[in-house]
Amino acid sequence: MYHTAYRRIKQNKKFTLIELLIVIVIIAILVAMLLPSLNKVKESARGITCVNNEKQLGFYMINYTDTYNGYYPPYYIMLGGKHWWNILSNAMSIPVHSKKSLDGNVYQVPKFLGCQSVKPPIYGWGSNNWLTTDLFSYGMNYISVSARKIGEIRRPSVLAAFTDIETRPSGYFIIYKPTSGRQMTGTSYMTDWGVASWHNRGTNVLWLDGHVTGMREVGLWDGGKDTYLEQ
Repeated sequence: MYHTAYRRIKQNKKFTLIELLIVIVIIAILVAMLLPSLNKVKESARGITCVNNEKQLGFYMINYTDTYNGYYPPYYIMLGGKHWWNILSNAMSIPVHSKKSLDGNVYQVPKFLGCQSVKPPIYGWGSNNWLTTDLFSYGMNYISVSARKIGEIRRPSVLAAFTDIETRPSGYFIIYKPTSGRQMTGTSYMTDWGVASWHNRGTNVLWLDGHVTGMREVGLWDGGKDTYLEQ
């Protein structure tokens, strides 16, 4: 009698197939509910890292002006084909590391120039080394910052110096002004102004005085004006 009763209790403890399916469905629903929140937390962490990256960039930019008679580095030098990050790294002796980019090439690059939130743009990476924005994630406002003297700029706290970029307009690590004919469409690297919205639909902006804020791309665009991009 005792063994028979024990066997019945043991059999009753077994999960039926329906009960198992219900448990699986409940777990799937919970995961689906938590996943968006988890992704937002991860993106917030990446966004904070990006802000710190741009603050480091701002620090070296200010040091550069102190060293070179108040001038900011140029966005590009034809002799030797050096971009602003080459010039800044060499002038300030910034530590670099070797890393393979999405274009398959290995670059010597400062760690703080790469944003972890970089994604392929809507129009695709294309060719001709457009695949390097995973290592060089920030573009210079080349019209208003490149090779300018610090004393010429009256309101550096409202002049965007660098932002996140999603491509290399014309092959340079820059952003265009809205009035240059570039658009905020993300449909072609030939017509886009280069600014990326990696961080919860916003871009991190390094202002010329060294502080960093998050901003919606449409706010920075400001209806096609040069409010934050020209002085």
